[in-house]
Amino acid sequence: MAKVIAIVSQKGGVGKTTTAANLAAALAQEGRSVLLMEVDPQGGLAESLSLKGTQAAGLGEVLRGWSPLEEAIYETSVEGLHLLPAGKVDSELEEELQRSARENLFVLRELTDELRDRYEILILDSPATMGALSRACLAAADSYLVPVQAEELSYRTLDRVLEVADEIHETANPELACEGFLLTMVDLRTRMSRKVVNQLYENHGDRVMVSMVPRTVRMQEMSERGRPLVIHAPSTRGALAYGEVAREILLHGPSDPAAEADALADIAGDGSLLALTAPGRSWEDTLDRSAHWLDEDDGMTIN
Repeated sequence: MAKVIAIVSQKGGVGKTTTAANLAAALAQEGRSVLLMEVDPQGGLAESLSLKGTQAAGLGEVLRGWSPLEEAIYETSVEGLHLLPAGKVDSELEEELQRSARENLFVLRELTDELRDRYEILILDSPATMGALSRACLAAADSYLVPVQAEELSYRTLDRVLEVADEIHETANPELACEGFLLTMVDLRTRMSRKVVNQLYENHGDRVMVSMVPRTVRMQEMSERGRPLVIHAPSTRGALAYGEVAREILLHGPSDPAAEADALADIAGDGSLLALTAPGRSWEDTLDRSAHWLDEDDGMTIN
């Protein structure tokens, strides 16, 4: 029975779709069978994952009744990872997806229920807004993951995300849990990043994921290369970070918290990102090693 994870955000540009692609690929590399469902019509995941075969249909065509679900799921360039794309981009695609979600909150749950026995993990890449489609994602999911860019504007949107998630939990999906807040585009040499990381830990410490994703220019190569960073540049810090995010998610569940902490410590090597923020260490421990936490080609402006 698959675990369904919705990746949601109120704000665009925080690394949501990048997280969806790299997390899905990293989970597949961990030996899991993964389906990535592109619920965001602006996502562009097909270009980032090099679909095998011609894309003839997607989620939009399935919801319109134009295509059976099986014919809208494609193999990708990553072994073990399949993609259900949003569909052929046209002027009506986004409105059709939104209309389907407005008319039936459980439209995506009906699809995920049909797919649960075929995969171990389903990841839903929702639009960058907490509208009808994101609500439908939350109604279909077992848990939700929130990418939080290490900037003030991204941090301020968390209240809206939590408000909608709590509403769905209370009215439509009582089993919905928070997978965690994932810090993205982190550059601990900047005052802004340090401030946001500090605020997040102070106000939502129990929900913040141990792993953090550094700011890296290599992420921009996904569409050009047709492969996520964890595949085309696996030794970069960004790729290593998403590998650790995947392993952290695989540890989540009804396990003993102490055992989970021990497992996190076992995963974290001396030079890994996870080790820098593992239980018992403050995020401030990363500051002295920030130069080693960024890719060599990532020249960043210090503010």
